[in-house]
Amino acid sequence: MLASLFTTSCKEIMSNLDEPVSSYLELKESSKILLPGETTTIVATCINDNAEYSYESSNPQVATVDKSGKVTAVEDGEATITVKVAASADNIYKADEKQFMVYVRTPDLFDPLTLEAKADGTISISFTNYIVGAPELEEPIIYSINGGEEKSVTAYTSFAVKTGDKVQFKSKNKTLARRFKNGDYYYNQYVRILPQVQCAVYGNAMSMVSPDGNWHLNREIKENFALAYLFASASNLVNDETRNLTLPATTLTDSCYYYTFGNTSLERAPELPAKEIKKASYMNMFYNCENLAKAPVMSPTSIDDYGCYNMFYSCDVLSEAPTINVEAVGARGMAYMFRYCYGLTSAPAINVETVGADGMAYMFRGCTALTTAPAITAEDVDIYGFYEMFWDCTSMTKAGDITIKNAAGEGAFCWMYDNCSALTVSPAITADSIGYKAGENMFTGCQALEKANAINVKKIGPNALQNLFASKPELEEAVAVNAEQLDVYACYQMFNGCPKLEKAPATLPATTLADHCYSDMFAGCTKLEKAPALPAQTLAPYCYNYMFGNCTSLTEAPELKAATLVDHCYCAMFWSCVKLNKLTCLATTMADYGITWMLYNAGTDESVTTRTFTRSTANNNWFVSGSDWLDAWYVPTGWTIDPAITAASAPAHRASSAYKAAPNEYVPEVAPIQSEKIIKREEVLPEPEM
Repeated sequence: MLASLFTTSCKEIMSNLDEPVSSYLELKESSKILLPGETTTIVATCINDNAEYSYESSNPQVATVDKSGKVTAVEDGEATITVKVAASADNIYKADEKQFMVYVRTPDLFDPLTLEAKADGTISISFTNYIVGAPELEEPIIYSINGGEEKSVTAYTSFAVKTGDKVQFKSKNKTLARRFKNGDYYYNQYVRILPQVQCAVYGNAMSMVSPDGNWHLNREIKENFALAYLFASASNLVNDETRNLTLPATTLTDSCYYYTFGNTSLERAPELPAKEIKKASYMNMFYNCENLAKAPVMSPTSIDDYGCYNMFYSCDVLSEAPTINVEAVGARGMAYMFRYCYGLTSAPAINVETVGADGMAYMFRGCTALTTAPAITAEDVDIYGFYEMFWDCTSMTKAGDITIKNAAGEGAFCWMYDNCSALTVSPAITADSIGYKAGENMFTGCQALEKANAINVKKIGPNALQNLFASKPELEEAVAVNAEQLDVYACYQMFNGCPKLEKAPATLPATTLADHCYSDMFAGCTKLEKAPALPAQTLAPYCYNYMFGNCTSLTEAPELKAATLVDHCYCAMFWSCVKLNKLTCLATTMADYGITWMLYNAGTDESVTTRTFTRSTANNNWFVSGSDWLDAWYVPTGWTIDPAITAASAPAHRASSAYKAAPNEYVPEVAPIQSEKIIKREEVLPEPEM
């Protein structure tokens, strides 16, 4: 009761004041350091024990706060929580506010680069090519042991450590490495930390290139080559069991991590958060890290020239490649990226808008444990974009489909699956157009190939599918080639010499043909019984030359609808198709060698009892001849022309048709255009200067 009287008396007294008093808002704590995921509750007091408070975070991405004052740390950074109390309804005390600072700190981000010794030994710091006449290091390298005295060095230094010692490194330089010219020669200049005893590495590598000392906030590498070679060939460098090495930079420069961890013993790579990978930024970054089992988490949107070139070369135990979804890959941007990663068993789908010249060439070269090639989706692929991409992936049995929205350039898929000896199913290929030799020899050495998926390409360039499935001993069915327009040698020898091939596509729909476009396409497919329909009515020189040569089981030929023949268009088309017993040819206008050897040795098998050649009723020029080298309208002896041509209906000049002496043996035309480019390209791609 006394308390009540006292309270009432206070209120009455305060209500008589001219101005409201302070609320006396206080916070029990003014700041807190949290780890991501941790929570704390703000404790506020004021003159009114029953007052209500409001809370607001300046940076909810770093820390959130609810209406009760509970703060939750989200990610590294700083946030200000504003705590407010409203003025009292009776105007006794004023509104007020206080700030509560939240510091979300992952130790691996806030601690400088640290090496923890696992045994007694030494650590050295070397300064390669920091010589007279060369650029000088602007600031010293600073190190301390167990938080003790900081020591500054600018020249080679070696110091002793004991088991458990923690050595921290930092520097205010913008870069520790560069390329410079001295006289007529260029030199690579760099700082290297080399432990002579096994050391675990953790902490923030940005402590080495942060002029303002705020490495925990620094996300930008400012100069080229910044951390190049920093731990190169440090074979004693390992990961810590619980702590992590962090490379938090989101803005990179050219060659900034060039060979930084090459030939170290790291087992897991740090996360790489940068979206734009600059020229050679990650080139050789984990070169020959034979113990690296876990690739970094990375989600770039663009990879510049040489950006990830040789990045994981010979990382023998790396079993899974990181996801790759990028807008653009520059020239050689991902070339050799996983070369000789013998333990790599899987790779996620590759989604990219544009691939530059040699952009993914040799990318998985020699990944002998890889069983499935990833599906690939792109909008445009420049010359040799996927050249030799899966060369010697000898365990691969299946390849993901390839979808190119627009165009694939010269040699884009050339030798792509070279020597994938276990591959049984080829990928479907979809594109608007493919360029010169785009798929030449794409499946060379894939001797186990049993099934080929469709090729849906509107425009097929010169030699683009040359030898694509040639000499595949297990291939039983020819892939559909759904093209509208063919360039010279487009499908040259595409299925040549496939002894088990029994089925061809129902039709080859292209209506725009070019020289040799289907030449030798099914030659030597000795089990093929039915040829695809050929709807084109405008022909090109040699377009069907030797197309079904030596298809000794062929019994059904396509109807040849074209009225006007051109040079060598049907030359040797059905050479030695010994079981062929009927053919329709509606031609009415002859050309030089248009039908020479078309039916040479055709229909000669003992099982064939009748042979019928159906002609256009508008052409009475046909006649039977024992010669196969006539430059005229003829069919071989033993074939019957239908409708029959009587002596009265035959043109008067036919008997005097000239013919040329035949050579002893016919050799089909095989010389592709620009033949010098058939030779396999050199494996080694040119590297940029550091």
